Amino acid sequence: MSGSLPHVQTSLSSAGWNSRISKNSTNSNNNRKSTSARRTKKCTFRVFASGGDGDTKPDPNEWMQNARKDTERRAMQFRRAREATSGAKQKREPRRYSRAGRDLDKIRTAISRGWVLDEETGEYVKPESSIGDFETSSSEEGIDAPGVWEPNMVSSKDWKDQWTMTHDEWKVIQAEAKQAIFPQDCLKVFENGGLRRVSPNIAGKMLQILGKKVQSVKMDRFERAGIRRDPRFAHLVGLTVAAARQNSEEFETSAVCQAIWGLGVISGEAGNAAEMEVLSNRVARTVKEMKPKDVTNTAWALASCRHANAGLFSAFNEYAEEGGLKGFDSFKITTLCWATAHLQMDGKGIVKGVTKWASNVPGSNNGEDGTLQTINKLKGAQLCTLSWSLATMCDDVGLNSVILKTIWSHVCSQEGVRKFMQNESIRGRDLNQLYQTAVAISSSNTNKNANLPDALMEKCTNAWAEQRRPPVISWFQRDVSAILSYMGEKYEEEAIVAGYRVDILLESIGVVLEVDGPSHFARNVKGHALGQTNLKRNLLKAAGYKVFPIAVTDWDLLFNVEDKSDYVRAGLDALANGEDIPEIVPSEDFSSAQRGNNNEDNRGGSAWNRRQMSTM
Repeated sequence: MSGSLPHVQTSLSSAGWNSRISKNSTNSNNNRKSTSARRTKKCTFRVFASGGDGDTKPDPNEWMQNARKDTERRAMQFRRAREATSGAKQKREPRRYSRAGRDLDKIRTAISRGWVLDEETGEYVKPESSIGDFETSSSEEGIDAPGVWEPNMVSSKDWKDQWTMTHDEWKVIQAEAKQAIFPQDCLKVFENGGLRRVSPNIAGKMLQILGKKVQSVKMDRFERAGIRRDPRFAHLVGLTVAAARQNSEEFETSAVCQAIWGLGVISGEAGNAAEMEVLSNRVARTVKEMKPKDVTNTAWALASCRHANAGLFSAFNEYAEEGGLKGFDSFKITTLCWATAHLQMDGKGIVKGVTKWASNVPGSNNGEDGTLQTINKLKGAQLCTLSWSLATMCDDVGLNSVILKTIWSHVCSQEGVRKFMQNESIRGRDLNQLYQTAVAISSSNTNKNANLPDALMEKCTNAWAEQRRPPVISWFQRDVSAILSYMGEKYEEEAIVAGYRVDILLESIGVVLEVDGPSHFARNVKGHALGQTNLKRNLLKAAGYKVFPIAVTDWDLLFNVEDKSDYVRAGLDALANGEDIPEIVPSEDFSSAQRGNNNEDNRGGSAWNRRQMSTM
């Protein structure tokens, strides 16, 4: 290493070197020798670092390779020590998912699906069914559309052979599932019990238990989306839907209602609309067999999903008018009325049923006195929801009813005011409903003499003003505003009119433009506005304004700026002349322009929720 010292000395700074020499000049010879050794050792390190002439640069990954070798050596020593202490090696059990295990699983799956063994190939294959056999089995099973092939459907005779879970087994599984905390734990319990062995009735009860677990842990929409994507949940839904489509007698009405309620809680507004439609159509045929709890749960599930089924609610009206809602309590009555008003379904029979129920409740006198006694027993929150529901029902069937007049007279009385002024359980949402009901009644031609006292009205008005959130302007509203600017109209966005925050206000001509997105309509019926949306429109009209609602599904049919401005101008002219707003009908030019081009930027029709904002 002495040959490298001259190189090291040239690379070091002269000042540092001279300072160290002068500092050690008074030391003894032993100190000089030790200092020289330290210098030599340090200079040698600097040579490798600087990579001088004739030096070899080490591999930077050498330390990692050495560390790996050391780790492998230690692991080998550990394995040898473990084998020495445990004695002779024990023969391991074959893994479940070996080739033989996978083949066995395939055989079990094929047998459970009803496949048959092909003697030539030695494999299980799906049996081929002819159209004639399917038409015969369809007519025997009572399917509404015979001759239409339904994929993955089997006859009930073969289907029943798979339902091997007994009632006692289900009781044990049910008790274990109720002790679980999270829905995933319930699905694991159901899977261990054997999902392929459950009947549609048990599947409906399983969906109800899952819905309760989702509610108890307060899952958000993203977590509920994970439950919907679970194949075990999909199996339960598919089983109930298949039984409902075949109108199977083994699928009881109560189990169908349980499946609807569980599906409504887990799916919400996001998905499973087709499955909900099949189940609701199935239960509409047997409404008379439903219990009060089944009616309430089914109506609430459909309303929470924004799923409007006119056939089912028509059956509810007949059920309520004939039976008078016998066996219902105040909570079930309130929930049924709210669901009917929220979905804007026909409620004539339900209003008559509520009137009969209020006059015939056990423990009260019959007639008008019995109705007053029943209403006096209602809680403040129930009075708010029931009065709002009756005032919001379509065609003013509830607004002009006798039962609403009686309820509102009680609310305006001293005893009714005491329930709202002194009760701490009354929330802001209840006062908001009471405020909307008061405005709706005051703007109507009936029951004008009954007005809320000033103190209660002030409390409701303050609660209504406090619930306003900061405005959120969507791309859809910005697009409509841009068209108005293009037309030269003066407008104001997010204005306060009659207590409501409106999207766009044209003050000069007294017109309110309501830009309504998908949340304002039923998810399965295009253009069917919900109760809150219709109530807002009616109250704005009662305040003297003309309402111009623009649905996002209609706006998407307009292709360019000229079409949009022409539609807005035609709508404003129609309102000025007292005419109806013209409907948008796609023409052949629109079809060729929108759908004839394969460019992804020119999508229309069903792609409204994926379109970009207008770039004019």
